[in-house]
Amino acid sequence: MGNSSSRNGGDNQDEFDKFDGIDTLGYRVLGVQPDSPASLAGLVSFFDFLCGVNGKMLLGTGDGLEEGDEYDDVDLPAILRENLGKELELCEY
Repeated sequence: MGNSSSRNGGDNQDEFDKFDGIDTLGYRVLGVQPDSPASLAGLVSFFDFLCGVNGKMLLGTGDGLEEGDEYDDVDLPAILRENLGKELELCEY
């Protein structure tokens, strides 16, 4: 079922190889409580994705990576815990 490009091992496997070593590209916003900071910031459930925080992309920069090295992903849940009650700058898509 489906077309050949949607199956594992399709013709465009090389296209996905560039994401090897990346654990998190972003987080989908699944729920926004009324009158919450997320609501006041204008986040929309199911349509918005968080892809960075405080000027750092969640997947890291990839600077200086050699083939086979893993990205230095930003740990968004840890940053949120460390900054409870503080203002954060979020990058959303």
